[in-house]
Amino acid sequence: MRTFRFWLTLGAVLVCLFNYFGFDRDNLLFFFVSIPAWVIEMYREVYTVNPLFVYALTIGFYFLLGYSIDRLLAKRNREQAA
Repeated sequence: MRTFRFWLTLGAVLVCLFNYFGFDRDNLLFFFVSIPAWVIEMYREVYTVNPLFVYALTIGFYFLLGYSIDRLLAKRNREQAA
């Protein structure tokens, strides 16, 4: 069984590639899952920011989210084992 870090990062990479190659014509899927794009949109038009930067932020965000979930689950499992 893989970790949340793996699956969330893989999902983010797939969504970014889907958007990058133009399959997400209206960017609906990308903006639905990209929390960094939401934050950027609050301060400026997301279309003025380099898309590769937004993709990197999205992948990094989901990696850190998965890492945090894995750490919390490992901590809970250690506490239950003790």
